[in-house]
Amino acid sequence: MKNTRNRNLVTAMVSLLALSAGLSACSNNNGNTDSSKSVSIDFWHTFGAGTVEESFKTKIKEFKQLIKDNEGVDVIINPEYNGSYDDIKKKVGNGLSVGDIPTLTVAYPDHVAYYLSQESKDGQYVVDLSKFFNDEKIGFKAQAYLGDEEGDDDFIESFLAEGQTYAKNGTYSLPYMKSTEIMFYNVDLLQYIMPLYNAEIGDSEVAIKEYMDSLTWEELINLCSFIKTKVGESPKDFAPDFECPLIYDSDANFIITQMHQQKINYSSVGTDGKGVIEFDSAHQSEYNKTLDLVKELKVDKDNGLVSTRGILNKYGSDYFKNERCVFTIGSSGGSGYNFPESNGFKLGITKVPARNSNPVYVSQGITLCMLNNSKFSAEENALKQEYAWKLLKFLTNGKNNCQLCLNGSEGYMPVRYSAYETSDYNTFIREGENYAKTLKVVREQVGNKFFVTSTFPASSFLRDEMGAMFTEVLAKKDCTDAFISEKLNTAISNTKLKM
Repeated sequence: MKNTRNRNLVTAMVSLLALSAGLSACSNNNGNTDSSKSVSIDFWHTFGAGTVEESFKTKIKEFKQLIKDNEGVDVIINPEYNGSYDDIKKKVGNGLSVGDIPTLTVAYPDHVAYYLSQESKDGQYVVDLSKFFNDEKIGFKAQAYLGDEEGDDDFIESFLAEGQTYAKNGTYSLPYMKSTEIMFYNVDLLQYIMPLYNAEIGDSEVAIKEYMDSLTWEELINLCSFIKTKVGESPKDFAPDFECPLIYDSDANFIITQMHQQKINYSSVGTDGKGVIEFDSAHQSEYNKTLDLVKELKVDKDNGLVSTRGILNKYGSDYFKNERCVFTIGSSGGSGYNFPESNGFKLGITKVPARNSNPVYVSQGITLCMLNNSKFSAEENALKQEYAWKLLKFLTNGKNNCQLCLNGSEGYMPVRYSAYETSDYNTFIREGENYAKTLKVVREQVGNKFFVTSTFPASSFLRDEMGAMFTEVLAKKDCTDAFISEKLNTAISNTKLKM
């Protein structure tokens, strides 16, 4: 018995020495884990081949080297292209319960809401990023070598708020690159039209720009109506297959943005954490205003003033670059598709004219989400998430985020205020030509006037249903009020089945 006790004592002492040595190896100036081990992080994205992916991978290499140099840790980041946003949502959703998921993934907020809805306990799948914000060792401003100089208040408020609009309190996604809708216009065609429409403006390019920058939605429709009367009068100024004055790329954004500008309540999350459609028949006033709005826009379409991608089955850029429309409204993130080839005509860019003196705009673009994996231990997940968090800070610091947006995506806007104070941004604004015009419009004209819709498991489905409803109504010949009501009711009912 005495010998056994001695052996147990020796074993315990050896274990304590090993633990002490392990803690020593784990400790460094940054309070990180074992520097002799590598950390592997899977990162699913939608970037595909091209400058966005190249810039992303360049920043990953920089991050890995900085961690190695400053912490002595080998971070293995496995970026993997997984198709579209919907492809990733499906793959992540199927993999949540079996651990076939990455540590980091791109996501729409609606998709994050779906992942959260699958949890039986908080934090089961989706990591609340707010727990890292003020952590003494790895929170914001804790690692200067990662360019980590600003706190969470450096994020543009509406972009950060988008990751905090879920049924559960917390921050479940961070913005990476954002975009909104802007309007492109053919200056040459307006130089022909404007002297006929408003002699005070004439054909001055400067005066036309000032007019377009101050235009309301109602004034835009009046201008489109005038343009429609002039099509065909001067063959040299209009393409023989001219489609219509204005083409809107996203049917869903069209109707939802117009609803917000009309201050029609759209959706919310109830006290029970479930989604609420604020314009259904239970909210009769909002329902009636929605019907009236759809009817009004249907008249504009029937009068040949406006069309949409849903109707034409082509992006507005296909028509705009061939001078088959005067205006097109689309994502700033895809602005390059609207640039005329070989300087075929002078390009104008402005914010989307707002109705009801209420200029609020849709927020779009890439957001990032961190996941907890059931096939790893709590310790393994914590380690992966620590370095995933550091990577998020690195990718979204002002300098890097600016470079990623300007040198990679051309058209996406940085998510940090500090990004707009960098020399890279100022140089780009001076020298970036049409891309710089795009970003300048978003920054100076749109600013921070974004609306954020509530996110719940069926919120993306509601958006899709509203877009489909709007397309069907606009495309319908001899459309009656009863048909519009029927289609709106169907969109609402279909969404409620998913809620």
